[in-house]
Amino acid sequence: MTYLLKVSTSFDAGHRLLGYGGKCASPHGHTYGVELRLAGTSVDDIGMVVDFSDMKRALRNWISENWDHAFLVNSDDVVLLKALGTITEGRIFIFDHQNPTTENLAKALFLGMKAKFGSIVSAVEIRETSRQSVVFRGEH
Repeated sequence: MTYLLKVSTSFDAGHRLLGYGGKCASPHGHTYGVELRLAGTSVDDIGMVVDFSDMKRALRNWISENWDHAFLVNSDDVVLLKALGTITEGRIFIFDHQNPTTENLAKALFLGMKAKFGSIVSAVEIRETSRQSVVFRGEH
């Protein structure tokens, strides 16, 4: 038997896709939706796998520290990095030689949450719009 837990939040960020042939090659932003999913087979003395408050806090803190109201940038995008460097209030999160695609966001957040909660992290979903999302799952 397995308990499946999930919490959701959202954040705002900008990005562009280096080398892409469509509209996403242009800097733009999204209000991303996020869902963290944990799976556990046992509960503690009061009947919880993990306290929802701890899940929400960890998720919100990680996103706030890294992505919320930041520009998500491929480290190879030297033109955009130079332009963003002229904005003193700007926040930048750099993806090492990777585009800030929804797929790469989902994997990065999964790894961040796995560092906090360990192997009970079962999946992370990132919604770029209300009509499209990516789920990244760990292998069990």
